[in-house]
Amino acid sequence: MDKSIGRQTADALTWKFLDLVGVKAIFLIRLLVLARLLAPEDFGLLAVGVTAIAVLMNLSDFGIVPALIQRPDVSARDYDAGWTVGVIRATLVVLIILLTAPQIAALFGDTRATAIIQVLAVGVILDALASIKIAGLNRSLQFRSLAVVHLANAVVATSVAVVMAPVYGVWALVAGSLAGSLATTVTSYIVAPYRPRLSWDRSAVNGLLNFGRWIFLTGLIVMIANAGLRVIISRQLGIAELGIFFLSVRLAFLPYEAVVGIIDSVSFPVYARLQTNPGRARELFRTALLGMATLLLPATLLLVAIAPGLVEHVLGERWSGTTTAIRILALSSLVGMAGDAATPLLKGFGRPSLVTMLEVLQSGLTLALAWLLVGQFGLLGVVMALLIAVAASQPLSIAYSRALLERPYTGLWRSLSAVTAASLAGALVAAGLDSSLPGITGFLIAAAAGAATAFGLIL
Repeated sequence: MDKSIGRQTADALTWKFLDLVGVKAIFLIRLLVLARLLAPEDFGLLAVGVTAIAVLMNLSDFGIVPALIQRPDVSARDYDAGWTVGVIRATLVVLIILLTAPQIAALFGDTRATAIIQVLAVGVILDALASIKIAGLNRSLQFRSLAVVHLANAVVATSVAVVMAPVYGVWALVAGSLAGSLATTVTSYIVAPYRPRLSWDRSAVNGLLNFGRWIFLTGLIVMIANAGLRVIISRQLGIAELGIFFLSVRLAFLPYEAVVGIIDSVSFPVYARLQTNPGRARELFRTALLGMATLLLPATLLLVAIAPGLVEHVLGERWSGTTTAIRILALSSLVGMAGDAATPLLKGFGRPSLVTMLEVLQSGLTLALAWLLVGQFGLLGVVMALLIAVAASQPLSIAYSRALLERPYTGLWRSLSAVTAASLAGALVAAGLDSSLPGITGFLIAAAAGAATAFGLIL
């Protein structure tokens, strides 16, 4: 790999790691504190509002930012066109949300969510007004500046939500979300100065949409799957079960979001630079996959091991139904590593249509299985459906990677086996201590000992 790109990539990985670890740590603290203060129904109502916003945002997401990152050269008119499309899109989405909120809430079977959906719509406008030059920071791997934006969002959102939660319940979650969006918009102009300008340059817009249409389709499919799962749970099992699912997903996918976020954010723009150098791209792919496994395997298996103690000693009795869901969802993130490694490769090489095909398979199978299993197995059926669907999509991900790169997996299995063995050892230590040591102190000792064992053996 070219030395300048290598240095930039190493620096970007370092800052992205610090960024995501910091953000996820703050997010975890917020989630655990709010879980003690609020009921599953509060999280269920928030899930309805978040889902409604996500549906409409994905319906209008034309992939402008990824298109700006993937393009070899970006001009000022491209940035202006991208910002204009974003603002127009947000305005239309907010109008639709305000008009259809009662119907959306009724679809989920709880009209209390109507006002929550409408107020959350303000965040759509705030996000759209952020500096479009953030895409330029991604292109040039300036993740130190991006870390400032993300940490500002996390700190402000957490502070507002935690302070307001004892008095305002679910509205504290809404206020925290809006405050975080405002912090993001303000800090974006500090780290990526840009003078907003409405400009509909047809050639610039068309150039961005040509790549972005596949990002749009992928986002649309993900949205349908996520919204469909939540509608199935809410209608079949109730708003409290939706709250349990919502919290379980947030906790189970914390290691996954942190690790995959690091790999995807950094490797996507680097792959875009290496499109004409498949040998160097293969080297990056192997490094990224091994790095993902080295971080994700021990963290996820540790979470699986200490899930009972986490629920009993930290979340509390009202969340007792989350243990099994957290474990199965966490394991699904391990099963999907091949696909997660392939996604930035496919996007960077200008093959977003293949990412869309992967998502069609996984999301379609998830919805079909969830619909069949929820009646007999309840929430367990939904999370099992997700696990099976992720597993079914991995052979296709591996085939796509092999089509673009020469023998990308050769020689990795020994290292991956060693990492897996070390991670299992850490998980067994944590599980044994968690079951034998009492109280929150025992839980913390178990978590620390398990992490130290796994990462110590890996090192």
